[in-house]
Amino acid sequence: MRPGDRKRAEAIADFSGLRFEGEAFVADDVSADNLASAMALVAEASRSWAAQMLDRSTRNRERALFEVVKDKLERAYSTPMVHSKIAVLGASSSQYDFDFGVKLNSGRFALFEIISPAPPSVAFAHTKFSDVQRAQPDWPREAVVEDLNAWPSESLALISQVTSHVRPASADWKDLPLMAA
Repeated sequence: MRPGDRKRAEAIADFSGLRFEGEAFVADDVSADNLASAMALVAEASRSWAAQMLDRSTRNRERALFEVVKDKLERAYSTPMVHSKIAVLGASSSQYDFDFGVKLNSGRFALFEIISPAPPSVAFAHTKFSDVQRAQPDWPREAVVEDLNAWPSESLALISQVTSHVRPASADWKDLPLMAA
């Protein structure tokens, strides 16, 4: 547990009228009549703290994955060619933000988006890749995943319909410079 985690837990405890002792939420002086309410307060405080810790962990993993992808792209292309957080218009005139865009020849871009196997991530990635595919059919569209083994085959099949590749971040990306041609 990090010091910031303890501070979050103490803030949740204060807000809930509890104490945070050791690694647990504690309700003091609970009568038999209030036992169910105290149990619910402790459970909710625990749930809230766990959700915050999971959210922080997820953000840290996403940030690390973003840096891995950025490093791979900058090694494959010159740094000025690599743009992070690039906005692209789809055929529907909707604007989509992609994690990375690499400026290729003839004004084309290769688009890279880090996606997770969570259904909302798959659905949104499919929508934006599909819309951009209709607007810019000759632009490479690359889905980047943390771990291919964590993906259900039906989700991979769906994303593969609208992307040029589904790339695990840990794989070697030696073929990237071929896109620039």
